[in-house]
Amino acid sequence: MESHAHTQQAIDARHDWAALREKALNFGEAEQALLVGHAFHPAPKSHEPFNQQEAERYLPDFAPHFPLRWFAVDKTQIAGESLHLNLQQRLTRFAAENAPQLLNELSDNQWLFPLHPWQGEYLLRQEWCQELVAKGLIKDLGEAGAPWLPTTSSRSLYCATSRDMIKFSLSVRLTNSVRTLSVKEVKRGMRLARLAQTDDWPDATGPLPNFPGDAGRRLGRATRSPRQHHAGKPVCPA
Repeated sequence: MESHAHTQQAIDARHDWAALREKALNFGEAEQALLVGHAFHPAPKSHEPFNQQEAERYLPDFAPHFPLRWFAVDKTQIAGESLHLNLQQRLTRFAAENAPQLLNELSDNQWLFPLHPWQGEYLLRQEWCQELVAKGLIKDLGEAGAPWLPTTSSRSLYCATSRDMIKFSLSVRLTNSVRTLSVKEVKRGMRLARLAQTDDWPDATGPLPNFPGDAGRRLGRATRSPRQHHAGKPVCPA
């Protein structure tokens, strides 16, 4: 019943919903057009513990957009890897392109790190994070930069002016799972990214002729690059 109520709230708020299937949609519009969720899931629009205000700001159903929450983090507290660039270079490039006003906080030992704004607020309430803040290892810089919109998965964000799409952990139960990224999932993403650079990658892609204007083109099924790299501009929701 709660999921049903959430669906009705989104439809009531989206005065344009009836027209969504009557026109060609751009990528952002298509990602925010799935108002009823999975057809065979008993609770496709559950979002515990979001309240209504948080749902309207962070869920694609309400067609919102928002800036990222940024932190200056001591490099000893950051672990990861990146394709083509090292991790420091990747984070620095992302900050320079998406929140250049924060670059004065950047140093060799202090890197700029973005989070989903709800997740950033959630982590700041955790004792372990508060201890790192008290030690000066994490500095909250607040929200900054260009607006991002939540795509269908809610935790993957898209910005039309950015070369990147980003997928965050989100400690929210969407449908039946709390959507946090595990280490194995992150490593699996790196393996897929490396596979995409090999000669075997064409076997993992296929034509999607039902995308208007894109007949015969090939769209990577397992990438999170912005759709401009794989398909043309007109996109209709399936």
